[in-house]
Order: sequence, then C-alpha cells, then structure tokens
Amino acid sequence: SCLENDAEVYQVETQRLEWSPQGFFSFFDLEIATDADFSEIIVEEDGLLDTYYEFDPEENTSYYWRVKTYSEDYEGMLESDWSETFVFHATAAQISVIEPAAEVKWQYGLDYFIRWEDNFSDDVMIELLSDTNQVMLDTTASDGAYKWSIPVNQPIGCRYRIRITSMADPE
Repeated sequence: SCLENDAEVYQVETQRLEWSPQGFFSFFDLEIATDADFSEIIVEEDGLLDTYYEFDPEENTSYYWRVKTYSEDYEGMLESDWSETFVFHATAAQISVIEPAAEVKWQYGLDYFIRWEDNFSDDVMIELLSDTNQVMLDTTASDGAYKWSIPVNQPIGCRYRIRITSMADPE
C-alpha cells in the first residue's frame, strides 16, 4: 500500500515508502529524519535500485523523508535535486467510526454498511452495544466497510452503539 503524505500510521507495522521517478533512472538516495530540516537523519541509503523502501518506525515519532534520483546519459551521471519532503507520524492504533452516524434509524430486513477509518492492517472486531447487551457481529479484515443485515430477532431499541476494535490491539 502507498503511504500518504502526513498520514498517521500504526507504530508497530512496517511502513513502505514509495516514489515514482519521472523518466529514466539508475538509482536513488533516500534520507529519513526525525526533523524537517534533516539535521537528525536516522536512515541514509545510497544507491537504491528499487522505487520503495520498507521502514520500521519507533513509537510516537514523526518521520520526514526525501529521495534523490540519479540517471546516466551520454555526458555521465546526472543527479536530481532532493524531492519534496514527505512526512508520516507513527501513533497508536486509531479507529474512527463513520457510519452509522449519530441518531440514525435502521430497519429490519435491510442491509446497512458499517464504515470506519483506521491506521492499521490487523483484522477488526465489530460489536453491537446497548445499555443491556453486547453482541459481537463479526471479525473481518480492516478494509473500512462491513455489510450488516439486521436480524429480525434483534430487539427494537434506540440506544445501540457500534464498537470496532483491532484484534491485535483491543485498546
């Protein structure tokens, strides 16, 4: 998966930094730093042949990275300027439920999508909560959507909530 600029990523997952050179290339240099000025460089890779780099972040840290391209032509080796600076932030697992929104009414016999955004790739557990009951709906891949058909034996109520948790990090 492509890491978006300024993304908050799950701090225990390996991150894949990807770039797309324009035109021909021979190799790349990569710098990763903990500051935007690159005075605290923690990774300096020269001569990379691939257009990606896999990196294991430390907890609660922001990382800035940039790439330089080298290409060879009839005059010799040409060196580009550094790319723009990209950043990502290693954080704890985060989940934000998008649907159902507050104060929605769902009906028996219809299908609804439960939607969420998260920053990890672990499977999730989806639960339906009420004041008196807790029912696990399913465990599923963390792809941001789950189709749920409301069973006819589900008691009518107005205080239901959806909880989604990471299977690897329930907190």
